[in-house]
Formats: sequence, structure tokens, C-alpha cells
Amino acid sequence: GDSGKKRWHHYHVEEANRLFSLWGS
Repeated sequence: GDSGKKRWHHYHVEEANRLFSLWGS
């Protein structure tokens, strides 16, 4: 359903932010 898609998107956004913060240091 739609909620599953939103949770998937949120997970990938959080992962991307974490990786970018590692690269930025």
C-alpha cells in the first residue's frame, strides 16, 4: 500500500543522508 512505499522512501532518504555525512567529514 501507500504507507509501505512512504516508509521505503523514508528509509532510503535516511540512509543517503548518513552516507553523505560520512563523505563530508
